Amino acid sequence: MNAQQPSQKVTVSGLAGALSIILVWALGYFWKIVVPPEVASSLTVVVMFLTGYITPPSDNDTSNVSTITSSTVVTGPPKGGP
Repeated sequence: MNAQQPSQKVTVSGLAGALSIILVWALGYFWKIVVPPEVASSLTVVVMFLTGYITPPSDNDTSNVSTITSSTVVTGPPKGGP
């Protein structure tokens, strides 16, 4: 993954958060449904969390966790005796 490119999870959750704010605005503007600011903010956080959680990472996303291979795992005492 390029350091300048956000991960797929970040992109999707960011867009979902923005859409939730637009939804709150539309509710007030078109249907005169007033959503308290605390509820609107909480809705944005929950929507962003859920979309980030369910969105799988793309093939281009990398992790900082190093990969453990079978050659690095110690399973017992060395062969050949003490």
